[in-house]
Amino acid sequence: MPHHAGNFDRTNTANSKESGLVQLVCFKLSQEDFGVDIHRVQEINRRVTVTRIPQSAAFVEGVIDLRGKIVPVIDLRRRFGFPVITEQSKESRIVVVETSKMTVGMIVDEVTEVLRLPTDSIKPTPELAQSDVEHQYILGVTNFPVARDEATGKTERLLIVLDMDQVFSKEEAKTLRELSEDLKS
Repeated sequence: MPHHAGNFDRTNTANSKESGLVQLVCFKLSQEDFGVDIHRVQEINRRVTVTRIPQSAAFVEGVIDLRGKIVPVIDLRRRFGFPVITEQSKESRIVVVETSKMTVGMIVDEVTEVLRLPTDSIKPTPELAQSDVEHQYILGVTNFPVARDEATGKTERLLIVLDMDQVFSKEEAKTLRELSEDLKS
């Protein structure tokens, strides 16, 4: 099924629908800016101890116990094929999100802000996107204002809006759900 910009989860967002605005939690990953619909974000945590799981997929960092709920944690850099960093910085965070398939924690380099943008400012992904992230993960792209970059003179940056329901294949989602359930019992 094709994805199009503006296809945001509208659960509990009556005001957003009426106003034509969407709020995005923005984060950095390998010098690129990403955003996810704020209504998908359960919480943002500083790096906590992640329990590694033997023989799990390469992008699975492990699991965390989130108030009695076992939540798989993925390294989003590995998932998207970005260069892996062995030591996380003090800005690194685990963003816990709800997809249509499960709850999952994503390790990101830094959470930067919450943006409120007009829904129609998010455009479909161009065929030759300026990102190494595969197209199925991307809901759309938009430019957002930033302080003037002294090196380039630019006052806008490209923001890649992720489709959290497409970050994992059905098989990967099933494996992650089973991992959580096996450790819970």
